[in-house]
Amino acid sequence: GVAYGSLLQERRRTLHGRILETLERQPDRRAEQIELLADHAFRGEVWPKAVTYLRQAGAKAAGRSANREAVALLEQALTALGNLPESREASEAALDTRLEMRPSLLQLGELQKALGACLHVPGQLPLPQGRARRRHRLRRALPGHRRVGAGRGAAGPRPRLHGLLVSRAGALSRSRVRADAERGA
Repeated sequence: GVAYGSLLQERRRTLHGRILETLERQPDRRAEQIELLADHAFRGEVWPKAVTYLRQAGAKAAGRSANREAVALLEQALTALGNLPESREASEAALDTRLEMRPSLLQLGELQKALGACLHVPGQLPLPQGRARRRHRLRRALPGHRRVGAGRGAAGPRPRLHGLLVSRAGALSRSRVRADAERGA
């Protein structure tokens, strides 16, 4: 029973990988087949490609206001990211994916989940120096990024939010210093 089931699963994974390779040989049709590419990459456990294609399919779904589909695809991208080795790039991709998910969650009225998507970042929060765009996106995604009583469109962090960001950035710096010390760097 179990051996047969795992053999069948392995054959399915291999088949999905082959279908993915076949679809990728048609680059002129990639945009229209992005959902197929994403599905076969995920089922074939080709994790780096699954992340890329799922995020692209999620963006495409969000662009046509298919918000539930967009959220499902981006959640699947996060699952695929969980199968990659831990790295700064994977952490940054996870944060970016959560930020990409936020507008669809807000459109669906899932405010708590939208906030959680921005606050839940496993491991280290990737806010190193030189990543101003990501830091800005995260700051804007968190609640209270506009000042109360300021004119329309006036943006600026509330003190509590600013403290959260500084705290997370400081924790990242401290953890990187510890990691460098442990590696002997």
